[in-house]
Amino acid sequence: MTAQPSGSFGFVSPTGPGSLGDQAMLDAATAHAIAAGHRAAVFPHAPALRSGARVFHGRGRLGVAAATARGLWAASHAVYIGADVLDGVYYAKSSLKRLNTLRAAHLLGRRTRVMGSSWSTTPAPEVIAFLKAASWLEILARDPVSRGRMEADLGREVRLAADLGFLLRPEAKSPAAQAATGWAAARKTAGATVLAANLSGHTIRTLPGASVAPFAGLIARWLEADPARGVVIVPHDTRPGLGGDLGVCADLAAALKDRFADRLHVPLGPLDAWDAKAIAGAVDLVLTGRMHFAIAALGQGTPPVSFVYQGKFEGLMQHFGLESEGLMLASDADGTGAPGSAALEAATARAADLRRRIETALPRVVALARSNFEGF
Repeated sequence: MTAQPSGSFGFVSPTGPGSLGDQAMLDAATAHAIAAGHRAAVFPHAPALRSGARVFHGRGRLGVAAATARGLWAASHAVYIGADVLDGVYYAKSSLKRLNTLRAAHLLGRRTRVMGSSWSTTPAPEVIAFLKAASWLEILARDPVSRGRMEADLGREVRLAADLGFLLRPEAKSPAAQAATGWAAARKTAGATVLAANLSGHTIRTLPGASVAPFAGLIARWLEADPARGVVIVPHDTRPGLGGDLGVCADLAAALKDRFADRLHVPLGPLDAWDAKAIAGAVDLVLTGRMHFAIAALGQGTPPVSFVYQGKFEGLMQHFGLESEGLMLASDADGTGAPGSAALEAATARAADLRRRIETALPRVVALARSNFEGF
């Protein structure tokens, strides 16, 4: 017997633990399903969630297999949040493993869908081959650029949605987030302009010598331009090494603290995705190397200036009509090895106008994020 009660959503974990972006999507998606009266579960592992979703945990090969089997058996609908991993550009084997989990769900009679996915210009050929053959699988793109690339590469219609992170409810829940939002509010009350800055391993790998120095120089020049400016440093990934943000954000803080200690705030303690989104809403603008911190900012109406990678930011900004506004930077954006000073100054000067434009577009983008669940 394979039939299960309708309305049981099983979410295959996008990647391993540590990404606040994955946490944002899973918390938002499971909360949305539960609010609609369904059950929700995540397998074979999950970050901390507020939603109340059930988690089937598994460690080691056998444990993961068992957790996946339990998750699939409990679900009537199986979901893979494609995000930036579906196309296999990071690790095709991992993407195919999750797609094969959906194929098992399909063979068990479950409904299957890939929600909210990007698609780069260099997708893995084996992933393309799988998706071309998977006529049983619904695929939703999270931005119009990715949708066009998918349809060209896969030869099939792909429906447009938006990233599930837009559905995340912000909450300064942790003491670290409460202190950060309080600091930002106090600075803004005193007339300051406050920037939330994120530095990631993705960004570091593009900078000269894989050093934080160019990024620290960018922020230092921004602070020097106006004594009434302040910065909150926000890590958005807790994975070790250059895969995460903790080490590089600590190095960034160390590079700035001697000159700008009174205008710099570094959260003391871990942050969750909802904490980071609350901080993004408490500042005037964001500078980030993480796409999901840009999504958190946009979801709060805050303009993000982003260091781009994997060709996935362009479609995100197109949702808001901001793709030609100079908010997407390469590491050598101003030609000096000190990235983006002119762009950051321009965004600062136009922050109020950019916020109005973002807030105007946001209801439509949130509706697109909800559409990941339509007809499913």
